[in-house]
Amino acid sequence: MDGIILLEGQQLKAALRSVIYDALTDLGLSKKDDDELLDEAAVRSQYGVSHSGLYRWAKTGKLVPLKMGYKNRWRKSDIETFLQRKEA
Repeated sequence: MDGIILLEGQQLKAALRSVIYDALTDLGLSKKDDDELLDEAAVRSQYGVSHSGLYRWAKTGKLVPLKMGYKNRWRKSDIETFLQRKEA
């Protein structure tokens, strides 16, 4: 059994989570545990962005939402980073 590692359920789950987290981090896609997800209404009211502005940014790849079924959600940290870069 050279090179074969046997893992039990919880060990396998922890190992997979670690591998997935590392891969997402390498791609710059890791989600912070405290990162709030906002719907369109919240983004528009909190940041004064129009519907067409949000979708223009998504279409051009500047601020891409997360797809959750048929709904879009934006990470609060992504919005703040985007707006800071835009102001600079």
